[in-house]
Amino acid sequence: MRLSDWQSAARILKTDLEKIDRNRNGRISVGETKAYLDEVGGAGASSRVVFGEPLSNRFNLLLGGDLAAPRSVTVAQARASLDATLGWAEAELPVLVADDAAEIDIASAKQQAGVAMPLWSLDAVADVLLNPTGFDARAGLADARAVVDALNREIRSLERSNTSKALQVTSLISQIEARTDELRDAHRRKRNIGLIGAMFGYAPVVALSLVEMQRDDSRLRQLNRDLTTAQADQSRIQNSLAQYQVLKATVLLKIADLEAATPAAPDAIPADLPSRTTRVLSATERLATATAELDNLKQQAALLTTVRDAGLAIGLDLDATLQKLNAAVARAEQLVADSRKATLELVLVMLDKDPGAAALRRLEGMARAQLKAALGPFLDDVLRGVPKPLEPELRKRLEQALLRGFGS
Repeated sequence: MRLSDWQSAARILKTDLEKIDRNRNGRISVGETKAYLDEVGGAGASSRVVFGEPLSNRFNLLLGGDLAAPRSVTVAQARASLDATLGWAEAELPVLVADDAAEIDIASAKQQAGVAMPLWSLDAVADVLLNPTGFDARAGLADARAVVDALNREIRSLERSNTSKALQVTSLISQIEARTDELRDAHRRKRNIGLIGAMFGYAPVVALSLVEMQRDDSRLRQLNRDLTTAQADQSRIQNSLAQYQVLKATVLLKIADLEAATPAAPDAIPADLPSRTTRVLSATERLATATAELDNLKQQAALLTTVRDAGLAIGLDLDATLQKLNAAVARAEQLVADSRKATLELVLVMLDKDPGAAALRRLEGMARAQLKAALGPFLDDVLRGVPKPLEPELRKRLEQALLRGFGS
């Protein structure tokens, strides 16, 4: 990292000393240190093992505490301890870089620190200052892998669900097509009954047949509209599924490249360093590797999220389409049932001892029903303002009088 970044992290830590003093009594306890780390690093951050010890232990050492006999220290003592450590580092580290914007050679800095600083200070500076988010990288690897695995499982589940829903769409469209064919057959049978009535001179039967054929024409127009809409929805969904496959293939290629990527080999650690310094450098290299792996997994998760989101969008579209199709199928079933009933009634008319009279009664009944339906809004307007107790009887009498008048 750059020297300026290192110094910025150090200043943040110094500023947060006041936050660690949760009791506001001018002292920092071990418990308060753990609570602070859990707050800024996430639940359990204080217990994460860093270089062989919980992070809270190294943090306490950096602030001037004593792990052999845990106690609280004053904020002033903690600041003095931190200032002493930072004072040394800020005096020595600039020697190792060409200017403030250059990268710090962490290995060289620690090698010199191993000679000039106490070992506990070396560990603390390496962990908290030079790598202020290092413990998050290592602890987050398991979580990142879990996220990638969960996304892959969710994608497979969505694909199975979307495939099943797409098959349901095809099935429902087939049902509408079948009902449309049935309605055409019913239309043809009504026409044939009308022709038979004409052959025997039953004009009312011919008229009744024509009326029912017109009703079937209206039903067929409704079914054809529903079928056209359903087929357009199916075509749109098929295009979305094809685009999804292209997106997924592209993402899988990128993920394969990420999985094949190998981190750069770390610099060799000098053989003549103190063993404690060697251990710190090795741990830092492992930390760098974990950070790179974490970044790799985050990139994979971001790519998989685009696939997951596309699958979710298709699933929502399929749900809405299935809802419309189920309503269309129910409507088609009702239209076909109504047509079948009308066909049966035409057959019964032809089997009557006087088909012409039977057809005429049927036509009159249909006319009265249509007239009664049309009178409804008219009577609503006429009876507006009439007391509620009188309204039903008046409506009945007016309706009967009007029907008799039209009938005559």
